[in-house]
Amino acid sequence: RSGTVTVYQASNSTGPLTWNLTLTDFPAGTHYWRSNASDGGGNTNITGWYSFTIAAIAPTLALTLNGTAGAVTLSQDSSIWLNGSVTTGDSAYTIDLWVDSTHKGTGSSAAINNYTAFSTIGTFNISLNYTATQNYSYGMLSYLVTVNDGRPPTWSVPLNVTPSTFSTTGLLNFSINWSDNVNVSAVKAEVNRSGTVTTY
Repeated sequence: RSGTVTVYQASNSTGPLTWNLTLTDFPAGTHYWRSNASDGGGNTNITGWYSFTIAAIAPTLALTLNGTAGAVTLSQDSSIWLNGSVTTGDSAYTIDLWVDSTHKGTGSSAAINNYTAFSTIGTFNISLNYTATQNYSYGMLSYLVTVNDGRPPTWSVPLNVTPSTFSTTGLLNFSINWSDNVNVSAVKAEVNRSGTVTTY
């Protein structure tokens, strides 16, 4: 049993030829057993060793993104809490929190909490990884964070309208610079013509 040989007394409650032993709390892994018997005349016989394997099981993990156990969508430059913990696993464990390939923290038999800023537009994989222990296999839980463009275009350098004097045939030129972190998709101008606002 985990490298330690222990002798237990079997019982024959199911019949005179069948002897049984029930044990609990075996850890995952490969173990070995054998049996020996003696009779009233002092004769003893012993079997060879037989192996048996108890498979590790998957841990149960909990991951929330700003309190949501699932994918979330944010505006650019938002910050949220990423929280990871173990619901079912060995008492001594290690978990790691990742945003894509960026490591955000390690929890040694404890939860992980990280306040993360998302300043770049895109989709990010948030994962909580459980390092395999004796009774529990490697485990991972992940959700996506989608970051949308939340910055409006900015303007600069509005120029004077030309020409600045009345002309029946002159064309007026309105000029302003617009920039955006992604792209400027459309620009309109609102002109107040003697009390009437028109959008162009």
